[in-house]
Amino acid sequence: MKTMLLLFTLFISSSLIAGENDNEFKIKDEMFVCFNIKEIEINLEYDRIQWSPNESFTYVCSFSLHVSSNNIYFQYLTRRWRSPAYCKKFMKEWKELKKENQKVCIAAYLSYPEKAKYKGKEVLEQSGFWEEIKSNNWCHTYFGGNCRGITRRTESF
Repeated sequence: MKTMLLLFTLFISSSLIAGENDNEFKIKDEMFVCFNIKEIEINLEYDRIQWSPNESFTYVCSFSLHVSSNNIYFQYLTRRWRSPAYCKKFMKEWKELKKENQKVCIAAYLSYPEKAKYKGKEVLEQSGFWEEIKSNNWCHTYFGGNCRGITRRTESF
């Protein structure tokens, strides 16, 4: 049964990557799954935390990407809290990206698919920490240096 679910997931992932024409953005790395950019929801979470009792409170934010595609619910999480300015900058770039691109690909080591309910529907859910988000002209990476060769790039550090 596990093998069947894995094969199903790989089939769905490969069909998401395939473009309708040769000009469409494609990535062949197995870590990447590509989606129509309009299917992606971004959740921003702001909080106020205190790192130690002697320090004042700090405002932080985190964002996650959620996609429901072909009865699979993908959840891409951020590894750690960021500054509110970082999230604001990312969202500004994301809005520009949505105007210019139809597809975006996300790299992550995803969990094994598990059955879950999403908006009242039974789906397979996969989650993981994103490492890279790419389009044909933009790249945002968690780890420095992964976006070589792409003109418009931003890094988390």
